[in-house]
Amino acid sequence: MAITGREIHRRYDEFGAIQVFEDNNRRFLTFDGDAEQSCILLDRPWSPVYQYCQAMLMAYAFISPAPRRALVAGLGGGTLVHSLLRIKPTMTVEAVEFRPEVIAVAREYFLLQQAPPHRIHAGDATEFQGHPGGYELIFSDLFLDNQMNPAQLTLDYTERCRRALSRHGVLVLNLWLEEKHFYPDAIDLLRRQFDGQLLAAEVPEGNLVLYLFNGTAPDISHRMLQREARALGKLIEAPLQRVAAAITRLD
Repeated sequence: MAITGREIHRRYDEFGAIQVFEDNNRRFLTFDGDAEQSCILLDRPWSPVYQYCQAMLMAYAFISPAPRRALVAGLGGGTLVHSLLRIKPTMTVEAVEFRPEVIAVAREYFLLQQAPPHRIHAGDATEFQGHPGGYELIFSDLFLDNQMNPAQLTLDYTERCRRALSRHGVLVLNLWLEEKHFYPDAIDLLRRQFDGQLLAAEVPEGNLVLYLFNGTAPDISHRMLQREARALGKLIEAPLQRVAAAITRLD
């Protein structure tokens, strides 16, 4: 997504530039000015702008009772952290981010200081040990400046995530849609790794969101998904019905 608006902040780390742009009520995070990495609405940072974020959050509907602990791998501007804590302010939300300067920018420019209590770990998500009690939800959104982090589709990483899930937890992977075609073998391996318990949603922005279930994937009921989408959407002030309708079993 091309950058719009005016640049309001720039800093550097060993990997390059970290920039913040603002366009009216929207604030964007970008690396080296190449493409939007994150976006928040300044008057409601819990409302996800991108459809892939909306699709990732639909995983909440698959957890019953309501999840108590969630992990976000790849902080960016903190959109998922904002949204999860809006849905359930008492949830224990942790995030892991490799670049400390990205954490600093998210706190200062993407309003994370105003969010309910949460914890951010500086480190490599592919090596993160996690909470010993497990997470009901793990959201993995590991991207470099212009491509997905290849580690996100390695079985070592997804197995580490699987072990960090609770018994009925869900791992949510955000991929570019091209990965479905470029890495079909990897996705087949994921299917076997999670015993075929896999759902997916393709969104128009060009993302493929995978839902990998440590337990049994639910039967798809679009009536139920639409009901859950309306309820979640009301909490985070976002239209989730379209992404809910895209959830299906991945062929």
